[in-house]
Amino acid sequence: MAHALLSPSAAARWARCPASVVLTKDLPDESSPAAEEGTRAHRYAELAVREWFAALGEDSPCSGYLTLTESEKAELAARRENAPEEMTEAVQVYVKTISDLCEEIEGPLCYVDVEHALCVSGITTEPRAFGTADFVMLKGTTLYVVDFKYGAGVKVPVAGNRQLEIYMLAALEELEFFYEVRHIGVAIVQPRMQNVVKSNVAGLDHVGETKESFNKAGARALALVEAGPENIDPSNFKCCEEACRFCRAKATCPAMLATLEKATLQDFEDAPENEKAELSPAVIATIKAIPVPTTPESLSAAYGYVPLIRQWCDAIDKRVFDQLRGGSEVPGYKLVAGR
Repeated sequence: MAHALLSPSAAARWARCPASVVLTKDLPDESSPAAEEGTRAHRYAELAVREWFAALGEDSPCSGYLTLTESEKAELAARRENAPEEMTEAVQVYVKTISDLCEEIEGPLCYVDVEHALCVSGITTEPRAFGTADFVMLKGTTLYVVDFKYGAGVKVPVAGNRQLEIYMLAALEELEFFYEVRHIGVAIVQPRMQNVVKSNVAGLDHVGETKESFNKAGARALALVEAGPENIDPSNFKCCEEACRFCRAKATCPAMLATLEKATLQDFEDAPENEKAELSPAVIATIKAIPVPTTPESLSAAYGYVPLIRQWCDAIDKRVFDQLRGGSEVPGYKLVAGR
């Protein structure tokens, strides 16, 4: 299954910054120890949830196709034995959250699936695009989607979570032809950050409006891809902490660079006006220190840029390291053996 250009997991980026899709579409996907650990945790969690539902026996209409094969049972046993204690505890919290939902939501269990592939084309407008929801359940007339996050770096909110919104809309499109759905709910389970949040169950009043907003954002992003990077209007960029956090193009993004220049160079309180006007890339490169704002107002404005600046610095640091490790030259820098 091909990776979607407008993937649900990146919706916080492309829904806010449609131009980012053009800049990132040809960049290679980069793995990391944290990402690989997350993949292992998700597989562990999938097997554990399937085992729990299969144990419900004949009372569950889903027990048959969720039953583990003998090889999967052996795999789950091995993971329980060999996984770090922290991972096992996180998986247990995930399974407990799902079992609690089964108790809390009224009605018979009509449908459930784990690691469920959902067609998201009707939401993002990208043809033949799919995303994978960690857990989808229909109980009574309530459709519920749960997302398992193993990461411990950034706390993931449930309110306004665009990834979960897309999964919910796609699941609703898939199941409403077969079942009666009157209510929806979503949850984030991020045990390593003590972040387990279940939304209030809501009606379907705003479903059409939410879907339309994703349709517009997706169509705009795809149109920019079609037009090419050389034809991007600056208004299609949106630099903000949420959009830029996981953007792989932030080290070279022109909008990010313009934003950082504004953040760091707009407030040279002691510099003559003619010097401010004549700041060029060459002049900027010679600046040894950037004055810290002194007034409460300017300090507040500058502080708002700090998360973006940190993200950009981290991206530059990684890009330089990758270049040097790959054998490319970065003038003035070299890799040396560490301890």
